[in-house]
Amino acid sequence: QFMRTRKTLLVLEAKEVSDQDTSTKFSLFVRELIQRTSHVKVIVIHLPQMVIKPDRLPCFEHKVSLKPLGLDDNIDLFGLLLSSNAIERERHEISSPKEFSDLLYLSTDSDSERMTKRVLDIYVAIGEGIPARIHNLAKNIDKAGVDKILALARRSDTDGLVFESRAELFKNLKQTKSELDLARQTRDFSLCKTLQLVIDELEMQKRELKGLGLLEQEHYKKSLKMEQAANDGDWDMADFLSNEVNRLEAKIILERCAEN
Repeated sequence: QFMRTRKTLLVLEAKEVSDQDTSTKFSLFVRELIQRTSHVKVIVIHLPQMVIKPDRLPCFEHKVSLKPLGLDDNIDLFGLLLSSNAIERERHEISSPKEFSDLLYLSTDSDSERMTKRVLDIYVAIGEGIPARIHNLAKNIDKAGVDKILALARRSDTDGLVFESRAELFKNLKQTKSELDLARQTRDFSLCKTLQLVIDELEMQKRELKGLGLLEQEHYKKSLKMEQAANDGDWDMADFLSNEVNRLEAKIILERCAEN
């Protein structure tokens, strides 16, 4: 009765619709709501695996794929949901969820587009950008959980581990693994821990750096596009692609030199 003549946007999350009977009742409710009101619009949110049938509702279905939150937004949400009871001033050397968030901002701030292993570990520890996961982690984390995240935040990234070629990186990775084996044999476990951090960072970079074959393929494709842009008189695009081709040529030279 209240909504009969009022302009209303009603958002219904149908995550509890888990069986056929509930689905039928839910569909009838939405149908009657729309039929008995003049200006009510309804948005029904549901997942593909739910039994609710959109064709039973007087509406159009639109699929929306939600991407995970970025790192900064993840930190924002985690800090907002984090209970102050999980933080102990003397133990953690911070006094509030805001200081917790500020510390994460500072520890993950970088001019580099490459996410280091340490920063990735922080991202995973606070929910990987999935709002429901962030909510559960922030609401259920204990002081030991805060310890682990702060330890990651206060750990420095391994320095001097940025490589321009995969070949150079592979050589360094092989050498570091040999050093780890030797440290393990001599029971120098403190050194093992340090070397493992280096290996984790190198493995992370290995997935991001393109090998010689992929670089040459990309160079060939962009060279063709550059020539086509020049033939079409699209000089801005040709200039942009020329810079890309030059960048790839420099990387190919570095990769070839590292392999020799």
